[in-house]
Amino acid sequence: MKRALIPLILPLVLLTTSSCRDTEAAAKSATASFTADTTLGQASLTVNFLDTSTTSGGPISAWSWDFGDGSPSSSSQNPSHVYAAPGSYAVSLTVTEGCLPYATSVQRFVNVAEVSNAPVGQIDLSTAVIVTRPGVLPKSEAKASVVLVEEIQERTGLNLSVTSTWPATGAVIALASQPGLGIGAEGYHLFAQAGGPGPTVVWVIGEDPRGVLYGVGKLLRSVEWGTGLLRLAQAPDVSTAPAYPLRGHQLGYRNTANTYDGWTVAQYEQYIRELVIFGANAIENIPFDSPSPHFPISASQMNQAISAICDDYGIEYWVWTPANFDLNNSTLRNQAVADLLAMYQDCARLDGVFVPGGDPGSNAPLLVLDFLEDIHTILVAEHPSAGVWLSNQGFEHADNDTLFNYLQSQQPTWLKGMVYGPWTWMTMD
Repeated sequence: MKRALIPLILPLVLLTTSSCRDTEAAAKSATASFTADTTLGQASLTVNFLDTSTTSGGPISAWSWDFGDGSPSSSSQNPSHVYAAPGSYAVSLTVTEGCLPYATSVQRFVNVAEVSNAPVGQIDLSTAVIVTRPGVLPKSEAKASVVLVEEIQERTGLNLSVTSTWPATGAVIALASQPGLGIGAEGYHLFAQAGGPGPTVVWVIGEDPRGVLYGVGKLLRSVEWGTGLLRLAQAPDVSTAPAYPLRGHQLGYRNTANTYDGWTVAQYEQYIRELVIFGANAIENIPFDSPSPHFPISASQMNQAISAICDDYGIEYWVWTPANFDLNNSTLRNQAVADLLAMYQDCARLDGVFVPGGDPGSNAPLLVLDFLEDIHTILVAEHPSAGVWLSNQGFEHADNDTLFNYLQSQQPTWLKGMVYGPWTWMTMD
């Protein structure tokens, strides 16, 4: 007898190994965030993005960037992107932790100037916002906004705010450095962009950080101001760079000065600021000279203060230190080296040490050169990028022959350059 076969139907159970279980998801979270090295400039503007997202659970496993200009998204953690056209761009970042996405978007994050859209007529800046690049800026670029705010406040009573967030409307003064513009070292482009739908913008774009500072100087020299008044008579369009790489000014804190010896640190800073506004990029002090009864602080303290001011503005600091004693006297020479070392160590910044061959001083050229080599050694130990400079002031014709024969035969690498000064018995030809 045959038995009938009865089919056996069993339920199908699907097993999952997904990490997206409710309990796991509840224990994890992420906050998407980002920044960039620049958000301001002219096309083509290269922006290097930096993911700053955080998590409270596992690691982030994926990134998706939308640059806001219609270009393909990027899955890199820290991408670079080139903005080829003017505009104001929202940037979005979505990060994935486990299997859950977390997103953030910043409106008007990247702003690319429209160079050929100048406004017509006067530009009112009395309610303008100053916009800078985000993050920690190079010293000259950071100082540019400080100078702009303080000089405007002093002369108009207006207190402009500084931010890295681009406003939707109003007036903007945008400050940024952008290497590769082709203007030239320490150059800048100062121009204006008409508003609608966005804000009216006065752009100061530097070839480098100092270029931003000099561009602000040009803007300050261009505006019309009064109490509660700040405006440009017309849209500027200046693209320029300095003709000379070194543009210095000597300030002698010593008894023979008519006014400098009575100045406070604040007065020195204001004077240096105004020199910078007109394009100076170096200040030379005379740290060793006869003291004055009008000194508000000692020569050593003022040396430190002026060096710190130059460092704050990102410009060069030099000192003028003649060898006005007999270099054959080893005691005097050793003391001079010790004094110079202490002074170098006091300086927050030091770029150049200028030693006149004479005027004052009456040492033979080879003695001066030997002394300069010694001070170069202690100088670069404290300030590796600094250099020693020499002038042949006071040298007679035979002394000049000795000097230039030495330079030609030895070609000393420790000597940064020669200075042409008064009491030089030769032509510059």
